[in-house]
Amino acid sequence: MNKTDMNLLLRYREIYKERSSRNSPTRIYFVIILVTSLFLGAYALSLWLNKISLEQDVEELNAYISSSEVIDKMRQIEVLKVNIEILDSIVEQTHSINMVFDSAVRFDSEALTVLQDNRYTGINFESVSYSKGIIYLDISGTKSSDISNYVLRLTREGYFKVVNYAGYTFDSEALVYRSTIMCTMFGGGLE
Repeated sequence: MNKTDMNLLLRYREIYKERSSRNSPTRIYFVIILVTSLFLGAYALSLWLNKISLEQDVEELNAYISSSEVIDKMRQIEVLKVNIEILDSIVEQTHSINMVFDSAVRFDSEALTVLQDNRYTGINFESVSYSKGIIYLDISGTKSSDISNYVLRLTREGYFKVVNYAGYTFDSEALVYRSTIMCTMFGGGLE
C-alpha cells in the first residue's frame, strides 16, 4: 500500500470516534447543567437586583412617611374625620328634628285658604277658633244643603284628617241655618 492510499475504514473509525465523543451522554449532561446554571444565575441576579430596588423604594417610602409634613397632614386628616363624624351626628339630629316639625300640627294661612276656597256662595263664617289641632268653624247658610255640601267638599279636599259636624239648626229670627264644623288637622286632635 502506498502512503497516498487512504484506508477508509480507519478514517471512518476516527470520524465515528470524534462524533461519539462529541455526542457522549456525559458531554450532553454537562451542557445541560451549564445552560441551567447560566439561567439560574441570571434569574438569581435579576431577583437580587429587584430586591435592592425594592429596598430602596421601602427606604424612600419610610422617609416620606416619617417626614414632619406627612405626619402633620395625617393629624389634620384625623381631626377632619372626627369633625365629619360630628357633622354626621348633627345631620342625623337635624333630620330627626325636621321629621318632628313636619309631623307637627300647623295652623297657618294654608288651612284658612282651604276653608275659604271650598266655601259655597251662600255660606258665611260666623267665627273660627283653633284648639289642640282642631279648627272649630261656626257657619251659617241660606240653604241647609249648602252646609252639608260644604262639609263634603272639605272632606274630599283631603287637607284635614277628619271633618265632623253634628247637623245644623234653623235660626228663625235671622232666617239662616247654623252649624259648627270641626276640622281635625293631621297630627292634631285626640289620637
